[in-house]
Amino acid sequence: MPTVLVADDDAGTQSMISSVLTLSGHSVLQVGNGSECMARMALQNVDLAIIDIFMPEMDGLETLLELRERYPDTKVICMSGGGSGGNMEYLQMAKTIGADFILAKPFTARAVVDLVKRVLDQV
Repeated sequence: MPTVLVADDDAGTQSMISSVLTLSGHSVLQVGNGSECMARMALQNVDLAIIDIFMPEMDGLETLLELRERYPDTKVICMSGGGSGGNMEYLQMAKTIGADFILAKPFTARAVVDLVKRVLDQV
């Protein structure tokens, strides 16, 4: 059973993603920011990390850079609604610096499940 880590400071988004992926047969870990993401990954093997760009303490781009350095084989999806200004350039930046896929908010449960399947099928 693949393990997916969801890093997002929004409890609603975290809960939705976790619920649909659990129903799809994945083991799901949840954290609220990049620092917690890196701490959790040091303790447990993760097949895929889904990381929000805008989080407190350590944002998604910082997390992605550290994750690529420490866990280069872990697949990564970066997601964002563009922040308060709606700027989606951060998703393109995430793709440029190492995200395997990007996901713009809002998205459907089906879109998450389909993308996770696509990413994990590449492993």
